[in-house]
Amino acid sequence: MRSHEWAEDAVQEALIAAYQSRASYKGRGSVRSWLRGILDHKIHDRFRAECHYTQADWIDDDASSAEEQLDWAARCGVMGDRANEDPMEICSRRQRLSRVAKTLSDMAPGMREAFILQVVEDRPSLEVANRLGISENNCWIRVHRARKKLLLQRED
Repeated sequence: MRSHEWAEDAVQEALIAAYQSRASYKGRGSVRSWLRGILDHKIHDRFRAECHYTQADWIDDDASSAEEQLDWAARCGVMGDRANEDPMEICSRRQRLSRVAKTLSDMAPGMREAFILQVVEDRPSLEVANRLGISENNCWIRVHRARKKLLLQRED
């Protein structure tokens, strides 16, 4: 869970829901498992609500840039087919996308540009190097370092 307060809120909501629907408890299982089921649903509801209101602060104001970034997200599979996916999985993907975007925005501009041009836009390294005014070898180094940063972020 996100935090101690978040967990407390989920438990409190589950207890309130259990109290309000106490007449529906049929005694087929233990009270503990019945309460756990209610808590699981409340946690699921919180994740769904959190994902629904997640802001895409990482998207630039420039419309073409935002369109490119969303296209990149779709190609990387972080958006998913929302019609058939579990809301928790969608939320998890959105959070990963947010972390990737933050890592990209925290990178040095030259490293970020080399990575986006070569990996995201799939441009040849020579073209990227010429566009950035650097050697092809330096382009490979920048892309390698950017990938390394993204992999380190993924492990966190």
